[in-house]
Amino acid sequence: MKTKSTIYIALLTGVLFCLLFSCQKTQVPNVLPTIAIFSVTNITSTSAASGGAVTASGGAVVTAYGICYSLNPEPTTADNKTNDGNGIANFSSTLSGLHPLTTYYVRVYATSSAGTAYSNQLIFNTLPLAPGLTTSTLSGVTSTSAYGGGEVTIDNGSPIEVRGVCWSTNQNPTTKDGKTSNGTGLGTFTSYLSGLTPGALYYVRAYAINSGGTSYGNQLTITTNDTLPTITTTAALGVTSTTASSGGSIYSNGGAAITARGVCWATNPNPVITDNKTVDGVGSGSYASSLTGLIPGTTYFIRAYATNSVGTSYGNQTSITATIAFIGEKFQGGIVFYIDATGQHGLISAPTDQALSVPWWNGSYKSTGATGTAVGTGQANTNAIILTQGVGNNAASICRSLTLGGYADWFLPSKDELNLMYMNIGQGASGANANLGGFGIYVYWSSSESNSQNAWSQLFKTGYQYYNYKDYLFLVRAVRAF
Repeated sequence: MKTKSTIYIALLTGVLFCLLFSCQKTQVPNVLPTIAIFSVTNITSTSAASGGAVTASGGAVVTAYGICYSLNPEPTTADNKTNDGNGIANFSSTLSGLHPLTTYYVRVYATSSAGTAYSNQLIFNTLPLAPGLTTSTLSGVTSTSAYGGGEVTIDNGSPIEVRGVCWSTNQNPTTKDGKTSNGTGLGTFTSYLSGLTPGALYYVRAYAINSGGTSYGNQLTITTNDTLPTITTTAALGVTSTTASSGGSIYSNGGAAITARGVCWATNPNPVITDNKTVDGVGSGSYASSLTGLIPGTTYFIRAYATNSVGTSYGNQTSITATIAFIGEKFQGGIVFYIDATGQHGLISAPTDQALSVPWWNGSYKSTGATGTAVGTGQANTNAIILTQGVGNNAASICRSLTLGGYADWFLPSKDELNLMYMNIGQGASGANANLGGFGIYVYWSSSESNSQNAWSQLFKTGYQYYNYKDYLFLVRAVRAF
């Protein structure tokens, strides 16, 4: 009986033990985080960039991650390291305080309660330091150039690839500014700075480049010399018998203030400021000039000028010929009423009428061949009229026989020449030239024949032109050419 009880108790205990422990879950232990390393970039002589990723925590919270690096393989967190956060993330790191020209070993790390995990190892080499150099004293300074140079004293373990001088009107010039290229290697070198602006302040530094980067020497300054201004002459316009318009454009003051500018002219080539000149203010830019006191029919040479502290410079030379006269001017026995495109030739009206009431014909109707109507045909018309119908008391003969102001080459104007008198110094003119010729308001004969019975005339009251019978009695005004 005792034996059965003992067996029963033992079985009951076993069942309870099985039930108790079979219902409890199995505990899974934590593992190290899963990580990856990125490449090493932005390598310099003293720094680099890298980073990595924590992709899984391993069941425990990641409390720190970053980059560890060392001069020895397999770096750990006991070496140099960055601390770039916690948890699961991608991250970037900056490695600083590195030594130039040195090999470094790099790994990503991530720490949790399970321990610290490390990535695979990367290896990189820092660059050398940039060169050491000084800037040489500048010499031979002109308005547009100078001599400089430098001395490369140390290459820091990397050959000098390029060396030279750079300059700018701003401080601390770089190789992006004006520069020379003066060979390679250590030692001294000479540079020629060109294309400088006159009268300008420049900052100058020597430079040298190796695989570690670009170094610059101490900064020096120079001021280029002033020079003569740069100027061009404006083409002359509005030329009359006594005046013209010109001017100039100053593109560079040569580094010094423009104290005088204008235009000079003379009858000899290459005029200077001791000849005739205008004074048209100061400063750079464009300006206009008025030339006065010209002699009619005279050729003049013109140059713009500009003066600064260095001296006076001149623009390109142009030339003009003053016109013989201007419309409305009293000239060579009468009043100028027409000037051709050359400015040297034209037509002059007698100052008063030569007849108040005379016919065109000489007593009979006939064709004379005086059919020209254009400007320049009046004299030929007059000759044809007299040749055909002879001399007499008629418009053409009265003009041909006139001697006035020492000139005996007067003639009866053509249709268009007569109209120019009306328009330019007759009732058709305006301003100061309005009827400057003192014309009547009635009809004037022209030398232009319409047919055997009629010739062209013009009513000066209205300017209307029409032909009339040749025996009609009209006014006559003689003209001559110059």
